[in-house]
Amino acid sequence: MRIKQLAYAIGMIGLAGSMGTASAADDVQKADKIEITGSSIKRIVKEGALPVQTLKREDITRTGATSVAELMQAMPAMQGFTASADSVGGGGGGLITASLHNIGEKYTLVLLNGRRIAPADSGGTVNLASIPLSAVERVEILTDGASALYGSDAIAGVVNFILKRNQQGVDLEARYTRPQHPGGKNWSAGFTAGFGDLSNDGFNAMVSYSHDSQDFLRAKDRDISKTGIIPFGYKGQSLLFFNGSPRGIPGNVEVNYKDAAGLDQVYSFNPYYSANQACPPDHQRMEVSPGQYNCYFDYASTVQIMPESERNSIFATGRLKIGEGWTLFSDVAFSKYEMKTKIAAQTANVPISIDTSSPTTFYNTYILPYLPAAATAPGASIVDAAAAYRVLDLGGRASKYSNESKHLVLGAEGDLGSWSLKGAGTIAENTLSEDRIGGYVLQQPFVAAVRSGLVNPFVGPGQQTPAAMALLNQALYFGPLSKDKVKYKGIEGSGSTELMELPGGQAMVAIGGDFRDYSFTTTRDPASNGKILNELAQPDYNLTRQAMGIFGELALPVLDKLELSLSTRYDKIESVKDKLLGVNVGNSNSKATYKISGRYQPTKSALLRASYGTGFRAPSMLDIARPFSDFGVSAGTYNCPNFPAGDILTTYCKPGKQQAEVFKQGEATLKPEKSEQWSVGFRLEPSSSFGFGMDMWDVSITDAVREIDESVIFDDPLTYHDRFTFKTNTATGRKDLAIVLKAENIGKLHNRGIDWDAVGRFRVMSARVTTNFTGTYLLKSEYTRPGSQAYESSLGQYGSDDKVAFRTLANLVTTVELGDFSNSMTVKYKSGYKDKTYSVADCSVTTPDLATCMPYDGTVSSYTTVDVQTRYMVRKGFTLTGGITNLFDRDPPRSLRNTGSHQLGYDPRYADAIGRSFYVSGNYKF
Repeated sequence: MRIKQLAYAIGMIGLAGSMGTASAADDVQKADKIEITGSSIKRIVKEGALPVQTLKREDITRTGATSVAELMQAMPAMQGFTASADSVGGGGGGLITASLHNIGEKYTLVLLNGRRIAPADSGGTVNLASIPLSAVERVEILTDGASALYGSDAIAGVVNFILKRNQQGVDLEARYTRPQHPGGKNWSAGFTAGFGDLSNDGFNAMVSYSHDSQDFLRAKDRDISKTGIIPFGYKGQSLLFFNGSPRGIPGNVEVNYKDAAGLDQVYSFNPYYSANQACPPDHQRMEVSPGQYNCYFDYASTVQIMPESERNSIFATGRLKIGEGWTLFSDVAFSKYEMKTKIAAQTANVPISIDTSSPTTFYNTYILPYLPAAATAPGASIVDAAAAYRVLDLGGRASKYSNESKHLVLGAEGDLGSWSLKGAGTIAENTLSEDRIGGYVLQQPFVAAVRSGLVNPFVGPGQQTPAAMALLNQALYFGPLSKDKVKYKGIEGSGSTELMELPGGQAMVAIGGDFRDYSFTTTRDPASNGKILNELAQPDYNLTRQAMGIFGELALPVLDKLELSLSTRYDKIESVKDKLLGVNVGNSNSKATYKISGRYQPTKSALLRASYGTGFRAPSMLDIARPFSDFGVSAGTYNCPNFPAGDILTTYCKPGKQQAEVFKQGEATLKPEKSEQWSVGFRLEPSSSFGFGMDMWDVSITDAVREIDESVIFDDPLTYHDRFTFKTNTATGRKDLAIVLKAENIGKLHNRGIDWDAVGRFRVMSARVTTNFTGTYLLKSEYTRPGSQAYESSLGQYGSDDKVAFRTLANLVTTVELGDFSNSMTVKYKSGYKDKTYSVADCSVTTPDLATCMPYDGTVSSYTTVDVQTRYMVRKGFTLTGGITNLFDRDPPRSLRNTGSHQLGYDPRYADAIGRSFYVSGNYKF
């Protein structure tokens, strides 16, 4: 009831404003008909029935953003995306995305000049890293569901990047950014050249090229991230958060033996600790069983928290008038983006020979002296021994992700009789390659090196012999790992025309349709597939799917000040064809969706609007048809779950907290997701000096498709018992506990919130001052678990989905223009939230001596940063810009989350650790 009252109040505020304000707006001048994101009808329109946020080129420059991803992910309406930091061990794989209203990246449709581009995965998610910022003229963001117009992947809304066109002359630009603290430098340069005027010459051609380069940032270069062993105060107590790895250097040992009674026993310890009663540097003692101590490695201190990247992009467009009122057009885009990431050094479970014939063997030197009496008593026998070791001498594991995007559009638009027509064909391709460029070792030569007896897992970094290092270096692998390729072919066409005269004006209609063909292939390089230590052989994929849709849209000005719109669409998405197996997987899905919207504009200065619609989304090809495949290890560390007595899964556990092995698998029985969404809002512009708008929106999704998060599986091992299995360690032959991640129809998602924007324009003496205040306030962000109708929420807290939905995101931008100078200040705000909670059983938070496990349910503070910028027009066509981001050098707020990417101490999805940065840029047009 409270939400209904709030929605009613929003409408009444707008209505009251519309009745009580006198219009100061100028009469609308004759203008060309244009197509706005969210509609296929070309018309003269300023504000429509659907909320569209627009960033013009000057707005983009004012943000100080260095990339499309940085631009989008700083907007208050964006939550729940994949950031570049997720590629640091978090499964990002070089992907950077957009996600509206925390609904999810797979529900946000990204367009280029109003058309689809090749996605970066087997669904519809677009990698923002493939879009060059320098070529973007403006961005239109439809913050309301649009499945009834665009298709199944526009449930949350649409982001439309509109590139420069009809430009004459040459535009040169360059930028350099340097943080105050070490690491993270950035520079970019590019040009745009165009000739011909479409209106006067009948043609225009333009080409744009850009290059940008981002340096890496190391965890140890920032206080917030330099360690995963974090002392902190909480409720008057001194506590310790610890998230280390049991694979250290010198290594820990696990010995399996049979006692005198013939019973199987396990003894785990660290020889270095046993000899010295202290762990080596960068390690922390952990009691894994009574009287058994391991040394856990502080791996977080060795990672790069910001990847190194480089992008080269070229975009060309041509437009040619033919005949009367027709234009041929072509867009060509090519982008190559490379991201290099580095995580902690290679880990290995090294088998240790238990040969006692030589007194100098590793077993006799490092293991036998510290075994318990029960392991060496008469009648007892040692079964095997293994060391959990980290090959720090070879450096961190480094990967290179290369994303190459190609995009070609050929089309025509014009008038035929009373119809405005357009049609285009698109061929696009997106290739994501992963290469190993450091730190990874091949299994066979590595195991051979260990078994030679030269490589000693019980000495510290830099203490291997030259002969041992020669063997280790011979085991290193440099080369390709895998290549994902998405091919997209599409044909689309639509037309709009005036239909009839109604009291409010001409009714208009649009009809159209599209056909889309997708293929997704993954090929593994035979030189590395299944040959790198700890990695099983992965299957290749060759999946294809086709989709088609037809739609219609009506704009009905039923009264002079009231317009209603109705759009409907029918989609059919075929089943997935596995071309390697020659079979179809899953089912074909089809559905009709619709949207009803209305706008009431009692005066030129006031507008009320509302909409209601439905949508649906088919699961991605990999969600349905992914073969059972290895997916590395879990992000978090976990104790052995409480399996039932006698459960064989218990035998796969190791003592203490461990990372679990992970597999992934598709689910052929997945059903399509269905959605309902509504919005209601208003816009007031009582004068040219002030404007204010507010929209409440609501999106509900049923049969939502999502993977069950690893922490949920471990927290409830009885419900998710079937998700546990084992993985055979290729070095030792032991079976280690593993989990299977696969998508399923979990139930429901429900998100609701309010977007607002306010603008003020006024003069102070000779200066023009403009202030923009935009934000999003979430009211709901909830979801159900499989088989449950009860909602859980991540709103203002770290949820069981390992994510946070921020209650409030807001940006305040003030610009002062005086003569040739333009000065801006941007304040960005994120509300605080409840941090990830830990129970005593988790034992992730302890007393400083690690003797006592403690519960934790702390909070993460709000985060406010301030950016400043000055632009100076040196002369006509030549502009210099200088700025400071994060003026007050604010560190990200401390977060004790232990899942996701490998950065610790803060959450890199929600805050940037780079700190205060200075930049300068120049733009020259001639």
